[in-house]
Amino acid sequence: MSRIIISVIFLTIVFTGCGTKVKLGEYSKSSMVKSKNLPSADKLKATKSKVLITKFEVVSNRIATNANLGVVAASAVSNQLAKTNSVDVIKRETNYIDLKKEVEAAELSRELNIDTGSAEFLITGKVTGASFAHQFIQGRSWRDKNGKLHKSPNKFRYRGCSSGTIGFYKLPSMQNVKSVPFSRCSTNSENTQGNYGAKKRDDGLVQNSIQSAIRSISKSLKSQFTKKGYILEKRVDGKKTIFLTTLGKDVGAKESLDVYIYSSRASVNPISGEKMEQSIKIGEGEISNQISADSSWVVLEELDDGEEMKIGDFIKINY
Repeated sequence: MSRIIISVIFLTIVFTGCGTKVKLGEYSKSSMVKSKNLPSADKLKATKSKVLITKFEVVSNRIATNANLGVVAASAVSNQLAKTNSVDVIKRETNYIDLKKEVEAAELSRELNIDTGSAEFLITGKVTGASFAHQFIQGRSWRDKNGKLHKSPNKFRYRGCSSGTIGFYKLPSMQNVKSVPFSRCSTNSENTQGNYGAKKRDDGLVQNSIQSAIRSISKSLKSQFTKKGYILEKRVDGKKTIFLTTLGKDVGAKESLDVYIYSSRASVNPISGEKMEQSIKIGEGEISNQISADSSWVVLEELDDGEEMKIGDFIKINY
């Protein structure tokens, strides 16, 4: 029986671990038609988003101010975005950021098409709530079914909580692209002789709560700056289908990341008569081991009934 179990575990590891391992020489090129909405040459060149993160505003809360949550929250956001490799977090020499100058620099960069060191996006937020409380837990004694005596000591259980919102703004327009609420609590405990001497303050615990809160919305953070990888080529080996995209490791492509496949469809607004472009999800895939700085091969996992991948369709990482 043990040999059978080991064999099953081994096979599971082998097959789940090899799904993204691709040898390009084993695949043959397959024909593809072009999308009617091909991207421009500029869109094909995916670059990292330049993001400026400011200290969060603390809204009238002594606990949040004492724990410096405005700075801690901004740092937590920066740490999460650093994991995507699709964002350049712009650093300033001072903690004070002159928003007017940032907007002017972004306007100059756009008008002259030059790099002024300006940001494309601004991330900021508000810490609207923070709390710290304790609870005394009386120790107790009990015997198990074998008559052995067990004891649990008196404890203080501490709870630190924080909440707020994070906002994404497009520069230089300062258009609010997205707002996301966050809220989390963290707990710890310590033994005590009795119901006295509890801590009145624990900045570290409150800071942990806001760091946890930012991690809880990491998908929203990362998805906001996910780059498009346009489909260029398709190959098959009789069983699998793989396709080449412009999403490279320089903008976040990593082996085994799941992606959604989209098709760009044009339509006309029946009221204004203006041309509109819609992105329709048509399938899913997984990035293979074949990744370069500016491209990646993706294993097709699923394609919706009646849909067909075309040159110019695109993928986005699904965090």
